[in-house]
Amino acid sequence: MLADAPLQPESISPGEEGPVSAVSALVRTVHERADQARVATSAVDREAIFGELMTTCSACHQWLGGGPPSR
Repeated sequence: MLADAPLQPESISPGEEGPVSAVSALVRTVHERADQARVATSAVDREAIFGELMTTCSACHQWLGGGPPSR
């Protein structure tokens, strides 16, 4: 589900100024990690991917000042 999530920088940070390319790179990384998680077979691999995913999410949330608003 995360691999296909529509994480478009423009929708994540409406009205935000700053380089959309930086957020775009983080979005690509999230989708790549999700794709890797789909095929991971060992717990060690899944744990490593999850850690990388959380690092990527954290970087994006910091970039956006806390992430997207709650709905």
